Amino acid sequence: MFRQLRTIRFALTFACASVIATFLLLNLSNAPAGHAAASPASVGCPVIDVSVFVGQRIHVQCGILSRVGTNPPFYFALSLQDPSAALVLDVLEEALNSKQALTVVYESDTSANPSGCLPQDCRKILSVSIRPAP
Repeated sequence: MFRQLRTIRFALTFACASVIATFLLLNLSNAPAGHAAASPASVGCPVIDVSVFVGQRIHVQCGILSRVGTNPPFYFALSLQDPSAALVLDVLEEALNSKQALTVVYESDTSANPSGCLPQDCRKILSVSIRPAP
């Protein structure tokens, strides 16, 4: 019974995260005129650590990254004030607990970083999804 509930919770979390990711990516592609369009990038992320910085942000630390582009960061963060922070945290925790990698879509422009997310090694999360096991 517990296993079934966990599977249902994971499926709902994954479905919600996918809907949020699609919504975020669609909104980024429809930036108002006169504003610089966001520059999303993505990376494969074997999860090493998931942290909550109370009052600030959630973040994930990645191990050796599947590099897409040049020099991707090793930390990805999202402000706790973001409406999707709880859902993103669920996906991050599930990836950590199940020892599965993530695909992280992130904002490459460091001016969008949440508080405490350093420009030299951290970027804002736009979406996360658990990668299927090989």
